[in-house]
Amino acid sequence: MFQYEKNETQYGSQYSVLNYLGSYFKGDCLRKIALVGLNEITKLSEIEALVKSNANAILFIVPKGPYPKIFNELISQIQVFLSQQTIYLPVYFAYETDELKTLYNQLKDEYEKEKRGEKKPTNVNTRKTFMEYINIKETYLHFSLNIKEPKLKKKLNLENIYGFLEAPSQTGTPNPIIAIVAHYDSLGVISDLPQGVDSNGSGIIILLELIRILSKLYENYESMLKYDILFVLTSAGNENFKGTDIFLNNLDPSVSENLQYVLCLDSLGALGEDNNLYLHLSRYPREYEVTPNKLYNIFNLTSKNMGIELNYVKKKVFLTEDFVPWEHEQFSKRKIISATLSNLDKPYENIFTRNLLTDVDMNLNRVKLNIKFIAESLLKFLFDFDNTKYNIFKEDETLVDEKNVESMSNYLKKTSRFPLAIERGSKFNNDLFNYFNSYLQKAKRDSFEFNDYNFYENNSGDIKVYMVKSKIIDLYLLFAILVYLFGIFVYIKGFKGALRDIKSGLSE
Repeated sequence: MFQYEKNETQYGSQYSVLNYLGSYFKGDCLRKIALVGLNEITKLSEIEALVKSNANAILFIVPKGPYPKIFNELISQIQVFLSQQTIYLPVYFAYETDELKTLYNQLKDEYEKEKRGEKKPTNVNTRKTFMEYINIKETYLHFSLNIKEPKLKKKLNLENIYGFLEAPSQTGTPNPIIAIVAHYDSLGVISDLPQGVDSNGSGIIILLELIRILSKLYENYESMLKYDILFVLTSAGNENFKGTDIFLNNLDPSVSENLQYVLCLDSLGALGEDNNLYLHLSRYPREYEVTPNKLYNIFNLTSKNMGIELNYVKKKVFLTEDFVPWEHEQFSKRKIISATLSNLDKPYENIFTRNLLTDVDMNLNRVKLNIKFIAESLLKFLFDFDNTKYNIFKEDETLVDEKNVESMSNYLKKTSRFPLAIERGSKFNNDLFNYFNSYLQKAKRDSFEFNDYNFYENNSGDIKVYMVKSKIIDLYLLFAILVYLFGIFVYIKGFKGALRDIKSGLSE
């Protein structure tokens, strides 16, 4: 948060106050905070040079969207770069505001004027006035940052949340199970900023809306259903899906033995107008694997009917891989047939590229379309509808509660899902569990201790900006005061008496 003021106020003792003069990042950054508009950066080497400069600190300003693809790629590179470096100066990030933009442009204009002044012809009169020469007329932007001392938190108490929609068994044996899974955390090298609205806020919204839609059918038509559905929200998804791995380790054998297919949801609200979907999988189902084959056939026909281009992307899973790009790979490693549905055609390459600083909005129309696609496919699968004759959502558009989807989207935009903010007992986790408990049977929350990374609390604070004169004015004032006091001393003592007292004081 930025406040633009002319008079300084006092801060409480609980804050550590850092003071800087502001500078445009292409100007003189010596012993100043360098303000960097990321929209002016064209390549990573500029960031690397800035980090090695003589700046006292760096403030990166994330501009307002929409963001072109090339800019998102640059943000991705910057986040990876910062995650791999040991940087010996404070680095701050802030989203652009009107006040901050005004301050930035002011510093930029001063730099441009200075640059133009250096290029004036030598015959142009550039003599300064006396006031300019002694640097009294010039004003500076003074930045005061109140940042709490960060506290290391080595262990986190995270949790997975899950529940079932169950139908009576027709055979006396447990029903086969289909699982719908999404991770609900967000992670960034700049901890408090990335909201992960698309990745994976969109997955959360779709999973919760599917719960609401399908729970009505299981309530009213349970005798016609032959499958149980397991819904899972996993934590530590951005940390190589550690929460998914722990969930599978703790899963009851009666569930894992009957788990026939897992569909993971990830980044399904990307901005843009295309209707492409990508189903990422580690292998295609074999002929005898009836459930996934039937589902994929329904996916193909439903996507065609809805004007969606569905693409299958196969990527082999290796047990020794350090980085896990897709959530379904944790299931594939245990030989459970699974896939991840996403708007992304390529896997993530680094844990710090999942949640970009620019992931602050989503295409709600695309989210709603993807809800309809998945719900339509599941309904046709569960009730054996003929894909060529029935299109449920064309007949009843109210099955998706658009107000509920929009409300959840607004909630996610305002709520941090950084690991420190989603420990067991947090408001967000409680809201998720209460939602599960309202619609599902056997809703549970399984906690686990996560200590793979060190996290620091209290990483954000306020910046206040003041217009101040140069500190050299204080020296001039001090000199003037000394001259004034000396004049009074001479007036009282007389010139000879003052000179005698001065000599006497020096001799002692």
